[in-house]
Amino acid sequence: MSLPPYVEAEITRHLDQVAALWKPGTKLTLVVRNESPGAPGDADLVLTNDSLPDVIEAIRIRMAAGQNREALS
Repeated sequence: MSLPPYVEAEITRHLDQVAALWKPGTKLTLVVRNESPGAPGDADLVLTNDSLPDVIEAIRIRMAAGQNREALS
């Protein structure tokens, strides 16, 4: 999914605000999943300052520990 520059700038601004709550060097990942009539993943978005394999491993660890929770509804 390609974002218009102004949308990416706004998301980045918000992620920078979240990052400021943590120690320097903290990795952030935003995943947005949308239903789409196109191919799976066409409307999805992943923004990260981390490597995707490391993100996936962090999610696996959290799930295995039973620490997956829904923060938003």
